[in-house]
Amino acid sequence: MVLAYSEPLRGIEACTLADARQLHEGVHDQRRKGSRDSVTEWEDATTAAWDELIPSRSAIWNHDGRNFAVPFRPEHRVLLVEQTGNPMAESSLESSWQRLITMAMHEGVIEKQDRFSLHGLKHRGVTDTVGNRSDKQDAAGHQSAITTGRYGHALPVVKPPRRR
Repeated sequence: MVLAYSEPLRGIEACTLADARQLHEGVHDQRRKGSRDSVTEWEDATTAAWDELIPSRSAIWNHDGRNFAVPFRPEHRVLLVEQTGNPMAESSLESSWQRLITMAMHEGVIEKQDRFSLHGLKHRGVTDTVGNRSDKQDAAGHQSAITTGRYGHALPVVKPPRRR
């Protein structure tokens, strides 16, 4: 959830985040659907999420001494794995997301009318990116400003016309 918002990523892009994407300056966001890759700088929440996923994945791989074959190449060691130890499929992430949101509504954490999708986190991440439209476009990896306009939901504040 944090990575989908902070990077901002599609579900499939979150599922394919791997050790090789961890760079000194930030996370290498490998995009799909013709979008451009980018590197998102580290910040506290992203670092904490990444640091939580590594031992969680290791615990699954080593559960009950199952001795899961850990991929040798860092680009094959994805962060999100299922209980079987295999990489998480996008459909599994979406199902987990639906269970999480349903539980959050049931527990009163969010109201039913405030329900949001996993992909909505990418929209919100683009909207909340600091800077101008070009900065938001770079963060999202969009090829065109038109696409960024669909993702950025902030209402622009503009100057009134100059009086003559």
